[in-house]
Amino acid sequence: MTIANTCLAIAMSLWFWATMPVPQNRPVAPAHVSGRVLTNQQAPIAGARISLSTMDGSATLVDTSEDDGAFAFERVEPGVYRVGVTHPGWTGVSSEGLE
Repeated sequence: MTIANTCLAIAMSLWFWATMPVPQNRPVAPAHVSGRVLTNQQAPIAGARISLSTMDGSATLVDTSEDDGAFAFERVEPGVYRVGVTHPGWTGVSSEGLE
């Protein structure tokens, strides 16, 4: 089993956040990124490690999914990111180039 659907959902959330219009001459504020890690059958995966890293490796945020699969990152600065999800006994997945 893989958790590829989860990575896709995270990627889509980041894409949505990144494509929201920003008014001219206004600084871009840090964002809140959250989601759930789920199996293909929509069952939550507790204890998954979710990492959100800048493409240049200068910053990495890490969280562990809760019993309901939930995770959250606070104060995510604008940039290009790589997201990865791993869990013992599961095939890890990642996606990169997310803005």
